[in-house]
Amino acid sequence: MRANASAVDGFESAVATVAFVDLAGFSAITDVYGDASAIAVLGRFEELVKEALGELGPPIKWIGDEAMFGFPDPATALRVLGRLIPACRDEPRIPLTRTGLNHGPVLRRANDLFGSTVNIAARVAAVASPGQLLATTAVADVAAKSGIATREMGEVALRSIADAVPLHSIEFAPAFDAAWIDPVCKMLAPYDFKLIKGDAHDGIAALDAIRAHKPQVLFLDIEMPGLGGFEVVEALTPDLMPLIVFVTAYDEHALAAFEANAVAYLLKPVVEDRLRTVVARIEQLVGSAGEASKEAARAVAVANPKPLHHVLALLSDGYLVIPLNDICFFQVQDGVTYVKTASAFYRTHYAIGDLEARLPATFCRAHRSTIVSLDKIATISPMFKGALMLKMKDAQASEIDVSERQAKRVRELLQI
Repeated sequence: MRANASAVDGFESAVATVAFVDLAGFSAITDVYGDASAIAVLGRFEELVKEALGELGPPIKWIGDEAMFGFPDPATALRVLGRLIPACRDEPRIPLTRTGLNHGPVLRRANDLFGSTVNIAARVAAVASPGQLLATTAVADVAAKSGIATREMGEVALRSIADAVPLHSIEFAPAFDAAWIDPVCKMLAPYDFKLIKGDAHDGIAALDAIRAHKPQVLFLDIEMPGLGGFEVVEALTPDLMPLIVFVTAYDEHALAAFEANAVAYLLKPVVEDRLRTVVARIEQLVGSAGEASKEAARAVAVANPKPLHHVLALLSDGYLVIPLNDICFFQVQDGVTYVKTASAFYRTHYAIGDLEARLPATFCRAHRSTIVSLDKIATISPMFKGALMLKMKDAQASEIDVSERQAKRVRELLQI
């Protein structure tokens, strides 16, 4: 970089091309794969940076997983990044990079750079998408003259920068289909699967995504907000059931159940070798050969019941989560279990016996086809041979017959 001899408070004026390159999705790699894997990824990125810089020496500095570079001119910056970015893309362990470039006056002190040129370069990197290199006009003009593909992005508002800045995309390699990017870790998928854009952060969102996209393969966390992974599997109808890979931190006992049912699973933190093994297995199962695996996944879900804190009702266009304290009773009609709230009747996917096993003691079996909430009983009337008639607190004041056999249990619970 060119510098003049004037110095102000220890700073030297100069002109430089400043670049910031960071790893998109690095925090997610830490969460998914663990600290050791993340550190290994960062170590490999540092090696690639060193190789790309060659005799130019180290970058200005490292800020976590982001490297800051200072070059004497745009041509040098483009030459180095033209080595670094393709090398990162070819390395399967490295997530996609986000790069920002700017050229202009800077202030230099020791081996560090300061000033608006630096600030703009950092803000440009922040708005880049995974796999994208964005640059200001001064850098893009040099790239275009060198025969590197560029594309105008228009004026872009940058955080803490007063005026919008014209930006350009610089492409050192052909653009890739965004559907091949892992939406969590921002890695190009090294497998012959097309990733459905987006991910689901809870069970209801997962069910909605499955209905919308009908995936062939689903990586499903067992522990999620709202509905857990097993509840999601239970709720899926056969026509929507994909091949399931459970992602879990369960203990060895639970994993043994997965193995016994031939269900694919990944243990957190995910290890790359295990992931490759699971993907190879899934590739063999996609298609009709996977039907047995789908049923095995459902069997594992049903065999690992958890106490219910809510139930899932089926709607024509989605699902409804109903808290237990909103439920008056469950009733089987024509082989289908329905849930009754104060004002509505909803279809569910549950078996009545499964509900009885998983509901708290505030619910009681009235007879073979009905389970009632004891808290929603309005009146109790004695009937023939010790049977009971319950009038419920719903809008219709529904009447529920309690069989002679179940009446004793109801009396015990209500202490009458």
